[in-house]
Amino acid sequence: MVDHIKSLGVIIQHKLNFELHTFSLLKQCSQRMYLLRLLRSQGLSTDHLDTVFHALVVSRILYALPAWGVFLNAGQTGTVW
Repeated sequence: MVDHIKSLGVIIQHKLNFELHTFSLLKQCSQRMYLLRLLRSQGLSTDHLDTVFHALVVSRILYALPAWGVFLNAGQTGTVW
């Protein structure tokens, strides 16, 4: 039995669990935030940093979000009820 599969950049686990995808996405975004800190330390302007942030981080989070985002639990979304 296959535990998970990556299709079109989204990791789908059996029983439609997206915990592995969420972990992978957060890891990628963290690495890209490090790159942004390096660029800021090199003197890149705020406007350019904003453009790079949207291109590297926001676009990654929003990619296919309607397909997998509805399966997240409150702990994964940061929602406190």
